[in-house]
Amino acid sequence: MSIEIRLRDLYREGDNYFRMAEFRTGSGPFQPVSLALDNRKPLHSRFRGTLPDHVLTESYAKITVDRLGEIDGNRELQRNFVLENLIASQGNNLLVFLKVLLNENERLTGDFVTHIIDILSAPENIIVIPPLLYNFKISQSGRAIPTSPVDTAIYVGFLREFLSVLASQGVNQVGINIPSNIPRSEIPMILELYKDFDTPLASLDANGKTNVDQFFLQRALIGIGRESSYNLQEKQEENYILYSFDSKPYRGRGDIVPAMNILQLDNGFSTFGSRHTVKMRPPPPPPPGEELPTRFIFPNEYSYARSTVPEAIEAFRQWRENNHIQDDDNITSQIKRYKRDYEYLNLSISVEHMTRLASEGALERELASHQFIAGAFDRIKKNNRKMLA
Repeated sequence: MSIEIRLRDLYREGDNYFRMAEFRTGSGPFQPVSLALDNRKPLHSRFRGTLPDHVLTESYAKITVDRLGEIDGNRELQRNFVLENLIASQGNNLLVFLKVLLNENERLTGDFVTHIIDILSAPENIIVIPPLLYNFKISQSGRAIPTSPVDTAIYVGFLREFLSVLASQGVNQVGINIPSNIPRSEIPMILELYKDFDTPLASLDANGKTNVDQFFLQRALIGIGRESSYNLQEKQEENYILYSFDSKPYRGRGDIVPAMNILQLDNGFSTFGSRHTVKMRPPPPPPPGEELPTRFIFPNEYSYARSTVPEAIEAFRQWRENNHIQDDDNITSQIKRYKRDYEYLNLSISVEHMTRLASEGALERELASHQFIAGAFDRIKKNNRKMLA
């Protein structure tokens, strides 16, 4: 399988940076880059038939080195891992993001590298993306919990061997995966390792935070305004997409807060997946007889709102009626039940809407007209000015 990217249009009016990219797999037709589905969290069956053919599906898997060895020697474990992680449960165009968990100062070499490449060469995976390497701890329940990316030197040593083995197997296309702890100064060196590969996809690991403020890293990767170091534009021209991996969907503590996931598309990203890393204390339990409010998408405002906001609740009710959903449960329970469907489908509509406005030169006016995202929108444009200068 292979993926081909081309830029359809670019909107840069008023410090915006909205790239309208298209992709195709194999010899199929070019399609718009879609919002990525979460392979482990399928939509309700009633909505799956509405998904476009060109939807991207992100499969996120984490595994320890010890477990990797167990899978390598056990046919049943191999089968289970494939079924859980390497087959698209909905939609097409699987993107496999693997996080390998290492003990402190542990290295990943030799047969382990070859085994990882075998895993990532699964037929439904449209492009091999090098895994992220993380340290981990064991929770009280016995689960392996990723803590922080491994030391840069360990990662670079692994990546050099990983790409060398791929090249020896005749693979000439691979995705770029930038860990969250890679400093700006080392991006050109990372890219040099990919020099002999076609790299139509580049992913930034947000590690549960937002990618919006990573303009130093993004500028070094893309290379706009920089002629002295090797970069993605020199390598791919405009034939690439930038993927935001494990990024925070919103920012703020108010009742209505900006949807940073969708707004980052005006910061040069083409698409994004679910957030996987959540490092925050759980909220205190509500008083007896009361239900804890939930946070859900407020699509009319490119925001997220608490389930105490009347306008956001009304928007959800309207969506429920339009989709002929019959449910007598209380509204908070309904929002929780259909939250995933409501978010994905409405964010997809927002992507289409923003793309149309950008192609018409009207995206700046649209985003500037929404008060709840004003601060975040100004921050994105300021970052774009620094990144694109």
